[in-house]
Amino acid sequence: MPEGVLRVFTTFNALFMQFLSFVTPLLIVSFVTMAIVDFGRGGGKILVFTVLLAYISSIFAAFCGYGVGELIFTHILEESIDPVDIVPNAALQPYFTISLPPILDTLSALVLAFVLGIGIVSVNGITLQNAVNELKRVVEKVILFVVVPVLPVYIMGVFAEMTFSDTASTILSAFGVVVAIVAVMHILYIVLTYCIAGAVSRQNPFKLLWHLFPAYLTALTTMSSMATLPVTIQQLKKAKVSEQINGFVAPLCCTVHMPGIMLCVMLYIIAAMMLFDIPYSFGQMVEFIFTLSIVTMALPGMPSGPVVMIKAVIASVLAFSEPQQAILVALILSTEAIFTATNVTCDGAIAVITDHFAKKHIAPQNVSNSAVQAPKNM
Repeated sequence: MPEGVLRVFTTFNALFMQFLSFVTPLLIVSFVTMAIVDFGRGGGKILVFTVLLAYISSIFAAFCGYGVGELIFTHILEESIDPVDIVPNAALQPYFTISLPPILDTLSALVLAFVLGIGIVSVNGITLQNAVNELKRVVEKVILFVVVPVLPVYIMGVFAEMTFSDTASTILSAFGVVVAIVAVMHILYIVLTYCIAGAVSRQNPFKLLWHLFPAYLTALTTMSSMATLPVTIQQLKKAKVSEQINGFVAPLCCTVHMPGIMLCVMLYIIAAMMLFDIPYSFGQMVEFIFTLSIVTMALPGMPSGPVVMIKAVIASVLAFSEPQQAILVALILSTEAIFTATNVTCDGAIAVITDHFAKKHIAPQNVSNSAVQAPKNM
């Protein structure tokens, strides 16, 4: 396309990024606050155990991605591609820009969400809870009907600019290897998760994994853990997970358990750091992992739901330019089916472990009570 037409896309992308930066703090405050309120008022040993287990699983997946990326990408990427040649340049300038600064930065929004969430639970603030809940519903509508439908246009504009500046082919060829490694790593992580679940529950891990295989296939096509939920619950029955735990853990994990996303993002982040020649430290990666793990736990299991939050955390913690962030968003969207299927399948392992914990340490009647106290937004 002519340069003048491409500048239209560049202008649209600049405006969209301003809007997205403005909405992100509102998303963090509303979603994380309500997640804390729901968990705090849900109570019960089963709830606490499941959330902690899901959080540990997500963190573990992220560190696995970091370790594998450091081990593999150092030899595959740094020795085969010159980082300077693939950094996107600003060849196209927007016709105009609008300054729309966000109300809060990401870290401030996260701290505010914790203060509000803990405060609402402590003082039983029904009025404030209703206000935050309504804000959450508004932001969710904005994400579903504005941001998610527009993301493909934004990605198209980014790659149009890279094509114009003659960097697209180099970047895509470099990340093609990374995508293949991401797919393999997700399969290996699922097997590892079920080996742990099988060892804890003293069951055959591959038999458990076979029971959840239909849920894996369903998640690949729907790209939504919520849409796959009926299949997940049905297959967990075949894995002999108790009805109370099944009906509680499966919906809860759709929101709080994100190992596939964490593994995927960390592999892409390490690859991008090397390809774009961006310096980083272990401490910086730890900060990124823990920040991302907290905010992703509050997101709904809808298609493309986590992408907005992931981009916000990347922008606030890591030194990525807008084009580099856009490349990562495109890569994450392209493998959404893979990490969603991993999330859903690993939910089954969490359910098996939680069911074993409940049978060993909690009376059946208390298990049933805990299941009734599941978070309302699940």
